Amino acid sequence: KRVEFVARSKTRADELVALKKAIEILSSDGVSGNASKHLPKLTQMSFLQRSSIRRSSSVNKRVFDFLQSAGTRLGSSALALAAVRAQDGPFDKVTKMIQDLILKLKSEAHDETQKNAFCNKELAENKKTREQHSEQAESLRSKSEQLSSRKAKLADRRAQLSDEIAELNAEI
Repeated sequence: KRVEFVARSKTRADELVALKKAIEILSSDGVSGNASKHLPKLTQMSFLQRSSIRRSSSVNKRVFDFLQSAGTRLGSSALALAAVRAQDGPFDKVTKMIQDLILKLKSEAHDETQKNAFCNKELAENKKTREQHSEQAESLRSKSEQLSSRKAKLADRRAQLSDEIAELNAEI
């Protein structure tokens, strides 16, 4: 279980790094605050507007490629979903979705850390109880051996006294 916990923690940390990198890309000067330039509001566009959309598409593709490769490398379905949404939607929605995903991952990490701490505490208590019971069992075994030895000595002494009584009765 400890190995699984460490693996999940590493994966979660890698996912957070990938998401932060995606946010960096989305927050860069070429993208941040330029939604009006990158997203057309009219059906007719000028040559400059089309150029701006192509740049937006390249940034969007960079985000998609980065999240997709990170998701594949880490085996994370959450990052793969973020990649698909980054490809489809406007940057504000993608950024919000990534931030929500980061909060969810942090919450899961916190929950898992608490569960791990609880399990470790329970294991320590169980180990302590097991050691106490082992000590008690050993003490009882030792006492049992002492009593068995004493019983054998008393049986010998009884037999010896019985023989002496028999000799005294024979003399009388």
